[in-house]
Amino acid sequence: MIFNIVKSPNKTSLTILISCSIVLISAYILEFFFGFEPCPLCLKQRIPYFIVIGLLFINYILHRVNIKKFDLFFILLSSITMAYSSYLALYHMGVEFNFWEITSSCSSNTIKVNQEIVTNDLLESLVKYKNIDCSKPQKILGLSLATYNFFISIFIVILSLPTLLQTKYFQKK
Repeated sequence: MIFNIVKSPNKTSLTILISCSIVLISAYILEFFFGFEPCPLCLKQRIPYFIVIGLLFINYILHRVNIKKFDLFFILLSSITMAYSSYLALYHMGVEFNFWEITSSCSSNTIKVNQEIVTNDLLESLVKYKNIDCSKPQKILGLSLATYNFFISIFIVILSLPTLLQTKYFQKK
């Protein structure tokens, strides 16, 4: 079973690092090669993946110089970050299902204008500006990308639990 594989902190870190990298690469492939335009909430949901990759890359560097005492700390921070990612995805799913109001940056009625734009360039910049509505889900195999993000984020949190639970703080005395 996969949870026996990830009881080692080093293997857990590597598994989470690879998983987050695959998710980001997939998001950019969908965007640049298949025309999936990300809305503002989609872009916010990428941030936790970048944070986790950064944290686990620092952990990898520490491992290379034989500093291994921070493994569980970095896995815990990564797990908390991915829990936040699942919250963002759940919020986005709620927007898609019209459970709650759309934030102002996602509504199709708003246009952000940079104050430094010269009047002559204003029309040109408005034509180039794309405002993607967060309540219009982009789907693959019947599920929105926010739904996939929710399940992947939760899976990564669950994946880190066996490693975190085997620490001395959770062992019977």
